[in-house]
Amino acid sequence: MCVDAGVKLVYLPPYSPDLNPIEEFFAELKAFIKRNWGYYEVDTDQGFDAFLQWCIDVVGAKEESARGHFRHAGLKIEEVSENC
Repeated sequence: MCVDAGVKLVYLPPYSPDLNPIEEFFAELKAFIKRNWGYYEVDTDQGFDAFLQWCIDVVGAKEESARGHFRHAGLKIEEVSENC
């Protein structure tokens, strides 16, 4: 099924954060949360879930940052589909 969709599966060693782009994203997300924690502390009525979702939305929207995470892992992204 993956081959038919043009997806190449790459199996990674058990713990390999240097080869897994999601680890860099998590690190970027954690740093963003630390930098912006004051916004949550000022207005806790918004709820932690809403604050966390805002952080994910902001960090996740940085296409060039995501490309950098993949590049650092030795992977190349040819194009980003709006349908993903």
